[in-house]
Amino acid sequence: MCQTFTNAMGEQIQLLEGQRCREVTFDTETEAWIFEFGSGATLKVSCPWRIIAEGRIQLGRRDHGQQFGLPSAVDGMQEAAILLGASQVDSATVSERTADLVITLVSSVRLEVINDSSGYEGWTVHGSAGELFVVQGGGRLVRFGP
Repeated sequence: MCQTFTNAMGEQIQLLEGQRCREVTFDTETEAWIFEFGSGATLKVSCPWRIIAEGRIQLGRRDHGQQFGLPSAVDGMQEAAILLGASQVDSATVSERTADLVITLVSSVRLEVINDSSGYEGWTVHGSAGELFVVQGGGRLVRFGP
């Protein structure tokens, strides 16, 4: 089953709701970030992302491995897991025109995934029951599975 959402205002990815992010990894070969949730759902991101907390950007995709005058380089995987693992997902919303994804936690922390290509797939969500959400280049969201 394949369903395309081209103008779905605020399409929700409900399989993430109520879940906690339990692990964040970075695949150096593909340069993709992988966010694993307690339900077995996985968000794979190949485009820019940032985490907003306390009214400002706390961490972004390009921060991983940067020193920024700190005693040691930023461990983006560890920092993201701490910021996102502290609270459950309240909502996961896909924007209408661009297919940007905003995951808002109960604590008001937000993971914003910015789909930035007219040709490449920016992100995917795989659910444990076979659900698959794919953002195609240009901002079209396609859903496969149950």
